[in-house]
Amino acid sequence: SFLFIGAYRSNEVDPSHPVATTLKNIENTGVTIEQIHLEPLGQESINLWVADTLKADPESTGKLSALVREKTGGNPFFIRSFLKDLHGGRLVRFSPENCWEWDMEEIVKKQPTDNVMELMVTNLKKLPGETCTLVSLASCLGTSFSQEVLAIVSGMERHDTVRKIKPALAAGMLFAQNGGYRFVHDKILEGAYSIIPKKDRPRIHLETGRHLVEHLSPAEIESNLFNIVEHLNRGLVLVRQKNETDKIRDLNLKAAQKALNSSAYKNAGYYFAQARELMPKESWDKDYQGTLAFYSQWAEAEYMSSNFKEAETLFQLILDHAQ
Repeated sequence: SFLFIGAYRSNEVDPSHPVATTLKNIENTGVTIEQIHLEPLGQESINLWVADTLKADPESTGKLSALVREKTGGNPFFIRSFLKDLHGGRLVRFSPENCWEWDMEEIVKKQPTDNVMELMVTNLKKLPGETCTLVSLASCLGTSFSQEVLAIVSGMERHDTVRKIKPALAAGMLFAQNGGYRFVHDKILEGAYSIIPKKDRPRIHLETGRHLVEHLSPAEIESNLFNIVEHLNRGLVLVRQKNETDKIRDLNLKAAQKALNSSAYKNAGYYFAQARELMPKESWDKDYQGTLAFYSQWAEAEYMSSNFKEAETLFQLILDHAQ
């Protein structure tokens, strides 16, 4: 027998997502799948956690754990981060009497953050400046990234990026894996990304996409295609040269077809829509067969995503241009 345990965020997986379709296909073969919906930790569980951490009687930690729940919403990762923040600020400390102590009045009075995102940003800004900047740039690359790619987009030598990012590993914000790094939690990634001023984000994404296209091999571009295209799309507003918009259009089309072949229909529809924005208006006249194939595939993606209204509009467009 074989037991497989997986985890995913249900709010990020719609019926057309590869995870959902894969689970459905497995169920159709007769394999039993048990789904467990994980809720935030309740007050009792949080209190036992806090009491165990502080080696205290659960009756004495009730008020503290109630505040922890209020601040974290019962998310285990947030609870851990919040307790570490209290300890770092010596609001929870080990006393000379060999026991943990805390001052509820001071904890309530200080209220260091309104939410966990602010806590993540605060902790990131405690890192050395060059490390914080590098981690913020890394947040544009997604949950995980290689040392090579980080060096490419930062314009640094690989050994310099390895050295400068070490404080983030020591702080528990990243961990090393397979010649690269991974954010410990998506809220750390979001916090790092939020540090980048909004006006600078399109430029950073465009430069990142350009660097990757320029320095990666064709095989590497293919394996990183979705990430590269997303960077270029986010910086598209800054692109002025037609040859570059044509290249971005072709990459979107390639990404759309790759997503379509992987049954990621919603993603395919997004890439087809992006490519359409960059197509010449006279495409039906200049390249009828290519344009017909483009709209046919796009319509398929929308239909398979249950976007029937959009699919019908595309089918009608095809009929209007039929030869």
